[in-house]
Amino acid sequence: MHMNCRERFNCVMNFDKPDRLPLWDFGYWPETLDRWYGEGLPRDMDLVDYFGLDRIAFAPIDFNFIPAFEPMVIEEDDLTQTIRDETGCTKKVFKYGSAMPHFIDFPIKSRKDFLELKERLDPDSPERYPQNWASLVESYKSRDYVLGFVCRGLLAFGRDFMHFNDLMMAFMDEPEWVEEMMDFHTEFMMRLWDRALNEVDVDFIQLGEDMAYKTGPMISPRLVREMMVPRYKRLIGFLKDRGVKHILVDSDGDIRQLVPLFIEAGVTGVWPLECNAGCDVVALRDEYPRLQMIGGLSKQVIALGGEAMESEVRRKVQAVGPTGGYIPGFDHSVHPDVSLDTYISYLDLLREMGGGLA
Repeated sequence: MHMNCRERFNCVMNFDKPDRLPLWDFGYWPETLDRWYGEGLPRDMDLVDYFGLDRIAFAPIDFNFIPAFEPMVIEEDDLTQTIRDETGCTKKVFKYGSAMPHFIDFPIKSRKDFLELKERLDPDSPERYPQNWASLVESYKSRDYVLGFVCRGLLAFGRDFMHFNDLMMAFMDEPEWVEEMMDFHTEFMMRLWDRALNEVDVDFIQLGEDMAYKTGPMISPRLVREMMVPRYKRLIGFLKDRGVKHILVDSDGDIRQLVPLFIEAGVTGVWPLECNAGCDVVALRDEYPRLQMIGGLSKQVIALGGEAMESEVRRKVQAVGPTGGYIPGFDHSVHPDVSLDTYISYLDLLREMGGGLA
């Protein structure tokens, strides 16, 4: 029995038996693609088609500032630029390569700043939906690919627009203000998506949090339970009332202490499950049999290729794949240590193993 991408995704997420496991990845560093072009990857090629991946798309609903801040270059040298971006953040970025920028300043420093910025976050702004939304809705009805809605999560709202130290101090000194921001963002997401959820049968919601370090969460599990779980419950109740079955949280780092809290809040799945942060999909499946998981294959080990890559993939996919609810993939974007030949061999192995589930 052959399934299309959408049927396959929903089958796996429902813990049923697909024709094979989906083939997905989190994304690719620009330097990775540059390396692969030098190794024979055709330019201007749709990577999904070229590699035979399952296709995923996100509805183009704008959850950022409207109007956006006007980007500007503040200063520059031979290697870097100091810029203000469309979110009002000032940062030093490297002209060459994909290194993380150095953030210098943020638009929210006080509750007053937050109240002023709310004017740029009207969920009912007509510009949040593209002008061709009606035609997109029609095309979505006959799609064979996976469609998601995406937005930043509750902690990410503050983290994206405040200096991290200021946000952490606000949790201690001004918790009512932090809760006010979380309440605002919860309401924002519900109003933003209300129209779309009435018109589109969406496959999943992705909430980007990035709320953990390599050694654990950025805020304590107690604060997550007290401040985030009730608002997640409200949001997820709204989503499920409108037929959304799969709610995924995207967070780097060691999220093991957060997983039971996500589940309590109604989250159904997590990704990308970084191996170097201690997230092992086999152990997580043993502890949480109905947790959906995407990713969890070590990017460093896969980059080694050969027996090391094969052992990493076989151990995890053989253990977790047959249990359902798991889409194997890199535990973050594919980085430039991975050769084109190694990546193709990795995909071939996943095809072999994933097809064995049928």
